[in-house]
Amino acid sequence: EDAGPSGNIDDLKAMLDVVETAAKKIPPTAIYSIVEGIKNCGRSPDAQTLLYSEATLRQVYTLACRDPMKSGLNSWLMLYDAAAQHGPDGAATTIDVAVQATQKLAQDANFCGILHTALGAFGKLARQRPDAVRPHFDGVISTAEKAKGQVAEAVVPIGIFSFCKGMLQGNGKGHADNLRIVQKMLTTAKNLKSPDTMLPSFMMEAVAVLRVDKGLITPEFRKFVEDLKNRPGAYALDSQAIAFIDELEGRTLEKLEGKIEAQNAKIKEACKDFDSLKNYLDENVAELKEFVGDVVKKLPIPVRFAIERKLVVLQQMILFFQCPYKDQTQKILGGEDSAYECELKTTDWNKWLKVAVSAVKIGKSVVSMDALVNPVDAVDQVKDVYSAFTKKGDEEFLAFCSEPFLTSKEQDMLVEGLRKHGFFDKFVYDAQTAQWVALPTDKLQKAAKGAGIPATDFRAIGDAYEAGKLKKFGLDPSNSSEAFSPPPKGKEAAGAGSETQPEVRLEEASEGRVVKGFCGWCC
Repeated sequence: EDAGPSGNIDDLKAMLDVVETAAKKIPPTAIYSIVEGIKNCGRSPDAQTLLYSEATLRQVYTLACRDPMKSGLNSWLMLYDAAAQHGPDGAATTIDVAVQATQKLAQDANFCGILHTALGAFGKLARQRPDAVRPHFDGVISTAEKAKGQVAEAVVPIGIFSFCKGMLQGNGKGHADNLRIVQKMLTTAKNLKSPDTMLPSFMMEAVAVLRVDKGLITPEFRKFVEDLKNRPGAYALDSQAIAFIDELEGRTLEKLEGKIEAQNAKIKEACKDFDSLKNYLDENVAELKEFVGDVVKKLPIPVRFAIERKLVVLQQMILFFQCPYKDQTQKILGGEDSAYECELKTTDWNKWLKVAVSAVKIGKSVVSMDALVNPVDAVDQVKDVYSAFTKKGDEEFLAFCSEPFLTSKEQDMLVEGLRKHGFFDKFVYDAQTAQWVALPTDKLQKAAKGAGIPATDFRAIGDAYEAGKLKKFGLDPSNSSEAFSPPPKGKEAAGAGSETQPEVRLEEASEGRVVKGFCGWCC
């Protein structure tokens, strides 16, 4: 055992020779030390090849089983865990004895703590050799769940999360078993004995599920994570849940990073002065529209960027958002203008001003000063605002504007600012129309979809609403306030029946909550 940490393949061969020729002469009390010594000899690549082979793993397992105290078997499972990652071929062909070792130790309260390692080992192997692990999945999970005691309660759920993640990653998108595996994860999370300490582990593995296939995030799974957004806990549990929903809805921007850098470099090279910048933007409007179309899925674009020069030193920009179907929805459902609009102030004016360059140029937004829209060219509008904030001239503005596309990190900062202000509680993204729509509009369009009416045929939608044909989808003309109410949360939602809810596509944003009305930057 002492030689193990500095051991090489010669030491390993010598120890294995002893095991092979004199196994029955080794005292049971020495078996643990022998297994530990063998386990620690796998430091060099050639030693690892031998150590993680099927022959060695079976040979050492046979020895470990002779230890009446089971310490040797415990050490062997740690060896198998390393083999699952570094020697998957040997681990795959010896999975039968690994399952046996797990079953033996699961029955002993003194050793059930190793179940976390065992489940993790099967998860590691499943990523690389899923066909070998898949037949044992249900049996191993069942064995682990039967383990008794506080130690088992503390380690088994985390091990199950890890095993399920590895199995899903090995199966890949579209495998028939995947939904059942995800349900096992969710059921385990719902029945945790110590949720505050274990749910962060669930959330870390849930992200991996999302990246295997968004389609695996069922409405039940999503609802469970949504509830965690309002449950602060260890390891920033609420932030983990928020980040999960953001990624599910496409509000992370890493995928655009390369495109952003390329676009900025192209503009910077082409634009040597103010006139060339204007010419470039004029000639590349189609390219700008495509880029803004990608960004708007994650970062909502205001319909108006405004400043009011009432103060000597400008520090804030006003962002004004409005539902693109405000007039049509309001005509059908009624409601105050505030239900379809969102106005907020931000000190991140310099980042939003860069967003304005493209948005104003393609006609998606306008820039106004002192409540008046400047009718000149889009770049001139942005330049006027820039000058009002900085008191600087053309040269500085050119440097500012020659990299108009924000990095993914900068855009994520703006998304976080909108969230703090409550924007995402009031507006949701409609993937079909590629628009951020107000909550009443979202409910109306989903009800229309359930009734088989095109989402933008508001005349037909209005007729159906008045005739009561949308009642079964949650919109009753005799109780129009329902369209403006937030969805139930927590205990209030526990008894809600899904049969009254229109089916929601997973790529669409979920229903939000009524905006609180506080500024996310200073209040």
